[in-house]
Amino acid sequence: ITISGITGDNYINTLMNNKLKNKKNEVSKNEFNLTINNNFKKTVILKDSKGSPSEYELSLETIVYIEKDKGNSKSVSFNEKQIIKNISDTFTLKNYENTIKESFVDSTVRKLKFELINFE
Repeated sequence: ITISGITGDNYINTLMNNKLKNKKNEVSKNEFNLTINNNFKKTVILKDSKGSPSEYELSLETIVYIEKDKGNSKSVSFNEKQIIKNISDTFTLKNYENTIKESFVDSTVRKLKFELINFE
């Protein structure tokens, strides 16, 4: 697996890059060139009576362009979502968000691995 480009959230990009490097020999003997675009969003979905956020939706959309051979390529998209309650301690909230990002990346890499194994 060669990653020719990766864009989006830096934390997610680093996690994904590291996980895919670890998967190099697991997928197959085929050579794959990947271009990855991650779009992470944190959206307020509920506010309390004071107008402060009380719930967020965290979502990750990942679009991967896979090239196996010259002229043999495809694009796949993966989506992950989770709703979380607001935490008043910003440090704890940030750590929780990072844990969810790690979970999103694990799920996306598993799905991508399946796509690579079944690529024809």
